[in-house]
Amino acid sequence: MKKSHIQLAWKSKFSECSGNPRDKHRSNYLHFDVKPDLTSACKKIFKPSYIKKHSFWPFIFYKAKAEKIKLLSELLSKHSLALPPSLNNKKHLPKNIKGIIDSDPEISKALISTKGNPHKYATWKLRPICYASHFDSLIYSYYSELLSYDYEKLLAVKNLDENVLAFRKSQSRSKVCNIDHSYKAFGDIKNYEKCIVLAFDVSSFFDILDHKILKNKWLQVVQQSSNVDRLPDDHFSVYKSITSYSYVDRDEVYDLFKISKNNPKNVSRSVKKEIEFNTLPETKHPITKNNCRIRLCSGDAFRKLSKSKELKIKKNLEGRGIPQGSPMSGLLSNIYMIDFDIKLKDYTESLNGKYYRYCDDLLCILPINEHAEIIKTASDLEGFVYKLASKSKLDVNKKKTEKYAFMPDNTLQAIYPDKKANAPEKLTTRVACARISGSELIYSRLQYLGFKFDGEKITIRSSSISRYQKKLKRGIKYHLQLKRKYDPTGNLKRQKLRKLYSHVGESNFPIYAYRSAKVMKSPAIRKQLSRHQKEINFQIKTISKRIKIDP
Repeated sequence: MKKSHIQLAWKSKFSECSGNPRDKHRSNYLHFDVKPDLTSACKKIFKPSYIKKHSFWPFIFYKAKAEKIKLLSELLSKHSLALPPSLNNKKHLPKNIKGIIDSDPEISKALISTKGNPHKYATWKLRPICYASHFDSLIYSYYSELLSYDYEKLLAVKNLDENVLAFRKSQSRSKVCNIDHSYKAFGDIKNYEKCIVLAFDVSSFFDILDHKILKNKWLQVVQQSSNVDRLPDDHFSVYKSITSYSYVDRDEVYDLFKISKNNPKNVSRSVKKEIEFNTLPETKHPITKNNCRIRLCSGDAFRKLSKSKELKIKKNLEGRGIPQGSPMSGLLSNIYMIDFDIKLKDYTESLNGKYYRYCDDLLCILPINEHAEIIKTASDLEGFVYKLASKSKLDVNKKKTEKYAFMPDNTLQAIYPDKKANAPEKLTTRVACARISGSELIYSRLQYLGFKFDGEKITIRSSSISRYQKKLKRGIKYHLQLKRKYDPTGNLKRQKLRKLYSHVGESNFPIYAYRSAKVMKSPAIRKQLSRHQKEINFQIKTISKRIKIDP
């Protein structure tokens, strides 16, 4: 594809008529520059001579916090403990369980159910995010577009088109998402009938990518369309900016410029008073439009503040890691993994198996003939992946490695006869799932890309539904508070709430769940969301009563 055609296709994504709401949203954040005019920006971005000499702004760094809910029984099993049958009060946990929860900094609290539901616990996951300036983001986005076409060529040459699932640009995958990927993997498992499945997770994926390996793989991708023996100067400039990247801490920057973390574009009264009485330094004066901040500071102020060390700029000098959050980080992680993907694909296919990778989630499926092969085949595959990861300077989290065996239920019952009494006779020939724990098999369900699969039934993870319910409660409370503030005698806008949180909307979790149920032909998924309309009405009634607002 000609570069001019790539440029036209890339530019069209940012036009107002493109219909992509994300483009407008992405351009509204606060950074060291303002949103540039696209036409004038393209004149610079499309010139390799300009990119070669361009000075990139520092990234802004912060840690995104997400709560994850997990089964307490799984946590205790790792410590060889069982759930006490009388566990019903989280304030009086047994000392051994309380010690496990208190000693782990990632665990925030225990969630003990008094209604007969499984006991769970909450953990905090902190994900480091870096976002580039407006103009730099356009550069990264454009070079990601350039590289993606060459990367697709390389995947075709290496026969990896079906194995690499995330961050793809090919037309055949433009409307494919995690629903289709997981359904295909589950279909492969059912077709094998007898197989083992190993799921691996690469820890701190973007933070550990070796720069030398990335540079070599980047060159290999560029060579698909150019006869070069080293990175072109413009590509090298982009490579340097995203490997030896500089960054500032968002909280420190906001404190320096007296910016609210909850409403960063607002200019506070205290800042306005300091400007009025000439007590605020010129370098920290807000740059505004229509009384809203549009930029952190001017270029001159940035240079003065960084020179005086008031603005603390840090740099990645470790020889590894790229910022997670830039427009090209996902593609670069794929490029880095080329050799890893080839070798693991060849290994699994030599055993008539399948290999899939979705970013840092690896899934390997290997067929087996007899039960005796399960442990050895799983162990051999696990060892191969760990060695391969070590050669690629990757860190596979062994604690998160999941091993499963799929086979007809009657075969599992023959291995463990005590399970037979608990299984209906009509299910004895269905494909069932068992987790491999040491030398034992325990009935379980495979988790992959947000779904659970037991060999026959596909469901959405309960943690995903829990997140939806939390957002629903927060949204209802927010709209009730708005009603109390601006329209206390009016009626709550229930139709708007239903568009946000029910299947009558356009893009929300129930719509996603219903689409999943349709694609995967899974009535179980629809059943999981069957009461969500009633849940909305119930939460409106409950929350309005609690905060004393008439709906």
